[in-house]
Amino acid sequence: DDHLFLQTSGSANLNFGVTVVASCDITLNAVNVTLNGDLVVRSNPVGNVMGNAIDPEAVLAVPEALVSVSGAGSISATNITLEAKAAKTIVVTPEAAFGGDLSFAESIVAASAYVTIVGGTIAATNNLVISAESNISTTVGRNPTDDGNTNDNDQQQDAAIVLTTIDNAVTLNIGGSAVLTAGGTAVLLANNLVTAVANADGTAGSSDAGGTVAVTTITGATELLVGGGASLVASGDVSLISNSVRNATTTANATPRGTTSGGGSTTGSTTLNNNNASTPNGSLPLAAAVAVGHLGGDTLAEINNATVRSTFGNLSQLADAKYTLVTLADSSTNTGTSNSGIGVAAAIQNVSGDAISRVRGTTTIIDGNQININARIGDTGLGTVTLDAISGPTGSSATNDLNVAGALAINVNTGDARAQLGFIDMSGANPVPVASSVNASSSNVSLSATTTTTDTVRATPKQDANGKSIGAGASFALNIVDHVTESRLLDSGQLMGANNLTLTANSNSIQITDAIAGAKGGDAFAGALAITVATEDTLAQLGTGTPTAIAGNLSLTADHQSNTTTKGKGDASTGTDSNIAAVMALSYLNETTEVRSDRNLTVPGNMTFLATNYSTTNGLSTANATGAAPSTTTNNTSGNVNNSSTNAGTTAGNNGARGPSNTTGSRTPAAATSRDSIDVSAAVTLNFIESSTRASLPQNRSVTVDGLTSIRSEANVDSQMNADAST
Repeated sequence: DDHLFLQTSGSANLNFGVTVVASCDITLNAVNVTLNGDLVVRSNPVGNVMGNAIDPEAVLAVPEALVSVSGAGSISATNITLEAKAAKTIVVTPEAAFGGDLSFAESIVAASAYVTIVGGTIAATNNLVISAESNISTTVGRNPTDDGNTNDNDQQQDAAIVLTTIDNAVTLNIGGSAVLTAGGTAVLLANNLVTAVANADGTAGSSDAGGTVAVTTITGATELLVGGGASLVASGDVSLISNSVRNATTTANATPRGTTSGGGSTTGSTTLNNNNASTPNGSLPLAAAVAVGHLGGDTLAEINNATVRSTFGNLSQLADAKYTLVTLADSSTNTGTSNSGIGVAAAIQNVSGDAISRVRGTTTIIDGNQININARIGDTGLGTVTLDAISGPTGSSATNDLNVAGALAINVNTGDARAQLGFIDMSGANPVPVASSVNASSSNVSLSATTTTTDTVRATPKQDANGKSIGAGASFALNIVDHVTESRLLDSGQLMGANNLTLTANSNSIQITDAIAGAKGGDAFAGALAITVATEDTLAQLGTGTPTAIAGNLSLTADHQSNTTTKGKGDASTGTDSNIAAVMALSYLNETTEVRSDRNLTVPGNMTFLATNYSTTNGLSTANATGAAPSTTTNNTSGNVNNSSTNAGTTAGNNGARGPSNTTGSRTPAAATSRDSIDVSAAVTLNFIESSTRASLPQNRSVTVDGLTSIRSEANVDSQMNADAST
């Protein structure tokens, strides 16, 4: 690999600026230079690749950008920009390769951008900008191709497989007692950008049979770290930003003749098994279209044992994680003719990764007119998951392959926004608070955590113009959301020298879960089963530890707002083509909104504690025209509800989320009246809600407030349920 090394012998004084741009790594080691102009150092490997599925540059890419400053050097210039920027655009065309023998297209990207400054002095007379950015864009497609072999059964094979894997790591690290100064503003930015499109299109190409699979996996952490005794001082504003924006669209369209069982393991069946595709009736072994998305990787901004100061401006630290994810499995393209296979569709999405903005250490000093420590997940239109599974018709010879569902859609979205002072060591069997002591230099200090998300999950059949289901089999939609939005002085975290102290936690979530029953087929107890599980903690807290004394006002605010809609709808048709099965809409919500102090306080000004929760839950089930099957020992309302809760809990646990057992699911009431039990219901709607909104000071704490004190909680939790079997 190429490397560019910059080093001086002695000191250099130059009456001009210097720009160094290279497509390789750049290392500045013990550089001593004074410029009468600007300094720009940029590592910028950029590449665009367009090829087919066997093009090695399209299949595997490893873009890397690195700027490293080390040694006891001294760099001075008017404006200084240090930038590592990796960028790669990859397009894998969907055309055939190897004469149709190759059914898959795969692109693997391992990208990284690093800026490390460990030691030395960097002084900008005006502005200082240091950034690490990796920007990756992939478009991967595959169309089915007939291999010309008349001795095999194309319906039992893979038709089009698209696999996209992107690991994008971005790190900006200031340490090693480095000294950075700016006469103007200072901006440090870690920027992780990903756009991925994966499309397995069974409607194009020269083969009309077989399974389609599209999988997109995006990982990689985004980290901005200032520590190790380093110092960053600017006269103007200081901004530390760790930012991730990841977007993915994953689509699988079924072939016209779909897929059938009997040919052994395929990529589709393996993908379903690896992603625990299951309903309360069992695992889904086969699907004509499978679309899976995975998103992971934390976004972290941290000051740890360092000095970060704005002499005349504000200090802001932000960890910001945003995403837009669209995952679609569409089997409506299956023709449903007598020789076609199943039209089952399965769409699965998993989202994880925290946004953490943290200040810790025992020698940390932060300073500015206003100090803002912010963590954010999502924003308006930028924290969204849209997941769709659309079932298509099934050929008469393949109805035995329908099994437990015609359309399956499962979403699990976990991710916490945490603005913290202090540190909890999670490496052992139990969490251990680590002592931190942070000096705020008489500044106003604000910690703010925000979560804004929308999760839409739909399992529906193809329908004709009259609303009759053409897609066959039951529809199962499971939407699991688990978020902690926390603004907190952690246990053993000490803040000294703060003027006004403000802690704010705001969460705003929308969950939409929709299942519509398909036409007759399969053995599920529910023709349409929609389940929402939402567990959301919104917390503004002062943990245990050394008494906190501030010079001004203290304000702790936690606000949670949510809107949940869970709908199950039966097939509008009547007669032999409609499912005889119940329609169920189940919502499990656990909301904790809390403002709390667990330490002694001295507040010369006013103290305000405010916790608010405004949430609405709507559940609606509309029965099939043919109603539900008769009650049996294995098919009854209470048992089916319990089985559904168990399945949701298992799926949540497999993906690191809290399930119904953490809410009210463990106390599911019996389906009964005061006179008798209800063995079978055509339409079932249940909302299980546990909501707690608190603002509190525990006993045995010393709190001294010279100004006004307000401790208040307010909640408005609405639940609406409608079960309609009148059809």
